[in-house]
Amino acid sequence: MEQQIAITQQNQENGQASRLRAPGTARGWMQPLYLLLTAVITITICSKSSPIYPLNDWVDSNCFLTVGKSMLHGLVPYRDLLEQKGPLLYMLHALAALVSDTSFLGVYFLEVAACFFYLYYGLKIIRLWLPRANVAAVSPLAALVYASSAFAHGDSAEEFCLPLLTFALYLALRTYRFDRTLSEREGLAVGVTSACVLWIKYTMLGFYFGWFVAMALWFAAHGKGRQLAAMTLDIAIGVMLPSILIVLYFTVNGAVGDLFTVYFYNNLFYYSKLDGASGSSFWGNLSKGWSSLVRYNALSLNLAVAGLLSLLGRKRARAAAALACMAVSSFVFVYLGGWTLRYYSFIFCAFAPVGMAAVYAAAAACLRCGARVRTALACAVCALSIFLTWNNCPNTYLLAYEKSDLPQYQFAEIISQTEDATLLNYGFLDGGFYTVADIVPTCKYFCYLNIALPEIMQTQRAYVAQGRVDYVVTRNSELQAENYELVAQSTFPYDGSDYVYRLYRLIS
Repeated sequence: MEQQIAITQQNQENGQASRLRAPGTARGWMQPLYLLLTAVITITICSKSSPIYPLNDWVDSNCFLTVGKSMLHGLVPYRDLLEQKGPLLYMLHALAALVSDTSFLGVYFLEVAACFFYLYYGLKIIRLWLPRANVAAVSPLAALVYASSAFAHGDSAEEFCLPLLTFALYLALRTYRFDRTLSEREGLAVGVTSACVLWIKYTMLGFYFGWFVAMALWFAAHGKGRQLAAMTLDIAIGVMLPSILIVLYFTVNGAVGDLFTVYFYNNLFYYSKLDGASGSSFWGNLSKGWSSLVRYNALSLNLAVAGLLSLLGRKRARAAAALACMAVSSFVFVYLGGWTLRYYSFIFCAFAPVGMAAVYAAAAACLRCGARVRTALACAVCALSIFLTWNNCPNTYLLAYEKSDLPQYQFAEIISQTEDATLLNYGFLDGGFYTVADIVPTCKYFCYLNIALPEIMQTQRAYVAQGRVDYVVTRNSELQAENYELVAQSTFPYDGSDYVYRLYRLIS
C-alpha cells in the first residue's frame, strides 16, 4: 500500500517536472558526458589547480602535494614529515604526483572526478522528487557551489569528501522518499566512503552520526530491527576494508604510533580551541561557526533551508527531520573545535541539491511552454551558469599573472643552479616552493603548521643554525642568521594581502 502511494505521488510530480524538461532528456552516454563537461568547465574555472592557472599557491594544497610526493620517495607521513590531515588525503596526492610532481595537473584530474560524482548524486537527489528533471539542472548547482568563497582555492579535504557525503545523503533521502532500504552492496559502499572521510578529515564524520541516527529512526518506525542490524554490519565491514589497508601501511613502516599521535591526539588536544579557560566555549564556538557559514557559504545554506522548507510544505516531515539531523550533526562536529576557516563550510553543499529540487519544481510550476522553448531555456541556463561561475569565482585574479611573476618560479630558477639542492620553508605554511623547485624536504618539520607544537620552530631554527639546508625561504620576515645570505626577494598577493618572500642561500 505504501509503495502504491509513493508511485501515485511520483506520477503527480512528473507532470510538473515535464514542464521544464527539455525534449529527449539526456539518456545513456549523453547524461554522463554532460556531467563530465560541466565538471571540467567548473573546475577549470574555479580551481587554481587547473592548467589555466600558473600555480595553485594555496598553502594547504602544497602541504598535501609535498607529503604525497615525498611518499613516492619512501618518506612516511607523520613519522618523517609532520602534517595534520588524514593519510588518505596524502595518498590521493601521491597518486596525483605520479602525473606531475611539479604542478597540480594530477590534482586537477582528481578534482574533476570529485565534481563529476558530486553532480551525479546531486542530480539523483533532485530526481527523487522530480524524476524527469533535465540534466541541465546541475549547471546552476555547480555554479553556486564551486564559485563560492567556501571552495577556497581548490584542492581542500572538504572538496574530496563532498561527493562521498552526497552519496550517503542520496541513499538516506531515497529511503525516506520511497521506504526503500539499502542493499547489502549499498551498505558496504556507505561504510567504505565513510572510512574514506575518516582517513581524510575525521571532523566531517558528524554527518554520518546524524545519518545513522536518521536511518535508525526510520528502521524503528517501520519495525525493521533485523534489517537495521544487517545494515549496521554491512557498514562496519565497509569501514574496515580501507581502514585495515591504511593501518597495515603504517604498521609495515613502523609508524602506527605516529599516525595516532599526530592525526588523532594532536588534532584533538593541540588544534582544538575548545577551552573555557581561554574564552572558547561550546556555544561560543558554534556561534562563530554559524557566522562563518553564513559569511562564506550563504547560497548553499539558503538552498538547504529552501529544500528543508519544501519538504515540510509537502507534508514530508520525516524526510525533513532526517535532513535536519544530518545538517545539525555536521555543523556541531565541524565547528565545535573553534576554527572557522572558510573552506570548512564547503561540505554543507551536500544539502544544496535538495534546495535546487525545490527551485526547479517552482520554476516548472510557473512555466508552461513548448519543446523548443524548453530547449532554449536549458541552453540559456547552461550559458548563464558558466557566466556566473566565471564572474563569481574569487580565484580568477591569478589569471592575470604569468609563471615568471610568481616568487615560486623566480626562486626555483635560482635554486636549480645548485645540484641536489635542499630547501626549508621557514616559519610559514608550505608556499609551493618545494613543489615548483621539485624538492623533497629533508626536515620533518618542513613548514610551520597551525598547531601548538614548540618543536616545529625549535627544529627549524636548529636546521638554520647548523646550516643543514642549502636554501631557506621566509615570508614577511627576515632570517637572522650569519651563515645565510639574501639572494632574492619578491612581493606577491595571496588571499587578499601582499606578502614579501625572501630566498636565502647558505654561505659556503
